[in-house]
Amino acid sequence: HHARIAFARAELREERVHRLRREFAGLTQRQDPGMLQILAAALADSGDFTQAAAVAREGAQLARKQGKEALASSLEGFAGLFDQGRPYRQTSR
Repeated sequence: HHARIAFARAELREERVHRLRREFAGLTQRQDPGMLQILAAALADSGDFTQAAAVAREGAQLARKQGKEALASSLEGFAGLFDQGRPYRQTSR
């Protein structure tokens, strides 16, 4: 019973991430590094660390082209976490 619930939750989470990925691609044409950061975090949260790291690096390159160095550094930090199989967790202050 518990395994079925866990499986259903995992499927729902994966479905949400795929929907988010499609929506972000359509809305931003992948030209908004901040949105790519959100997508990368969502991918990592769903367990797709390889894709999350790739999206974070894409966002970092884009941010750098747009002169957003702080965002580029943040995205590179995200990619490093994802390379280690660790999701991004925002800490409360």
